[in-house]
Amino acid sequence: NDRYICAAISGGIWISEDRGATWNIVDEHAPTLSATSITQSPFNKDLFYYGTGEPMGNSADLGGLGLFRSTDGAASFEHLEHTVTTALTGIWSVEHSLTKDSTIYVGTNAGGLWRSTDGAESFEEIYSTSNRIHEVQALENGEIIISVEELGLFRIDETTLESTSLLSEGWPTNDV
Repeated sequence: NDRYICAAISGGIWISEDRGATWNIVDEHAPTLSATSITQSPFNKDLFYYGTGEPMGNSADLGGLGLFRSTDGAASFEHLEHTVTTALTGIWSVEHSLTKDSTIYVGTNAGGLWRSTDGAESFEEIYSTSNRIHEVQALENGEIIISVEELGLFRIDETTLESTSLLSEGWPTNDV
């Protein structure tokens, strides 16, 4: 595939149709150009979500406005205004589940891992912490791996949400 899509922390969403030789911004007049993370649904190739809000090191002074969604292959995005909440204004990572349709995970600067099972219409906090969650990674086996600032890496089972365990063998456990 020759198409690349990129979230630029102070520049919005960009698309290249020629393997990165040239780039075009999707919407230079978006409500915020602070695109921090982007994810695509593995169940619908036209469905994308991106998070906003440069949580730290914010030299461009671009605040977060929650999430945006595209249903047309990232040609345009709609602002999901109901996601402008204290918990979702500084988004580090957005990740679509690889095993559950309409399910996305959001790692936040305010702490906490949030999940939506209805295509970003509503959210629930499924992992509570006051530390930043910098990265969320969905795995094909139905697990989510999150990196929690100063605490390390944690594994969460998508189905039960109950077995959260610190990854320790071979993984850093502090100063992460």
